[in-house]
Amino acid sequence: MGNTFKLKMKVFQNGEEVVAYGKVNSRTLVVYHQKVFDVTDFLEHHPGGGDVILPYANQNISSVFHDPDSHSHSSNAAKMLAKHQIGVLSTGETTPDRDTKESDGVSTSDNEYPRISESKIQYQDFSLDLRKGVVWQLVHLTVPRYLEVVHNPVYVPNLRLFDGFMEAFSRTKWWVIPLVWVPTIIGFVIYGLQGNAPITAIERYLRPSSPQFSVLAVLLCLLVGLFFWTKLEYVKHRYLFLSLIHISEPTRLLSISYAVFCLKKKKKN
Repeated sequence: MGNTFKLKMKVFQNGEEVVAYGKVNSRTLVVYHQKVFDVTDFLEHHPGGGDVILPYANQNISSVFHDPDSHSHSSNAAKMLAKHQIGVLSTGETTPDRDTKESDGVSTSDNEYPRISESKIQYQDFSLDLRKGVVWQLVHLTVPRYLEVVHNPVYVPNLRLFDGFMEAFSRTKWWVIPLVWVPTIIGFVIYGLQGNAPITAIERYLRPSSPQFSVLAVLLCLLVGLFFWTKLEYVKHRYLFLSLIHISEPTRLLSISYAVFCLKKKKKN
């Protein structure tokens, strides 16, 4: 995909023209600090879902974009928004010349990094080749360059993680998770309930053969297990990137592969 800011910018005289353009062309536009953005193609990829954006279709989001009661967006979110700019709003004090500055956090300047093209993501002094798997490229980056990638996230549809057959295992439909894990969990529960080991103080509530067996106790154990597993997943994902700075390259490979796989799987879900 090309850089949106390379296109010739449209000039809208007022908010009514923005609304009319969106309705006639069946596009979802938003206005942010006198700049007009077409976010139609981004709706399904918005982390909060497209339903969060649609109520503000063809409206000014300058206030709500930084509203802590709604969701205060980061500077990286503003950079992502900049890729969808199609024009400017001529009313008010802001002019098209000033719209190329970074005072509002959304820059459309050609000096802005990272830049995304069909073949690569260009950073200030290096690039990631989108025609190859990005995991191996991340592994061989220096720590400063790796941190530059982490601190400047970009949206790339159909990002390729691996070269070869491994790429097929990086894409998971949402229904695959319950299809695999629900039968697995049920199987382990049945196996545990039918154990022949001596009954402990807790297991007497979990064994069907015990007079004190309780379905509620079984469900409680399942909920406790889910809670701790979810907490473990959060801790791993939350602190993983920080630990990568201080570990060796082979270990970083395994960590990055697992982290990117999990993040991409969640994105597809």
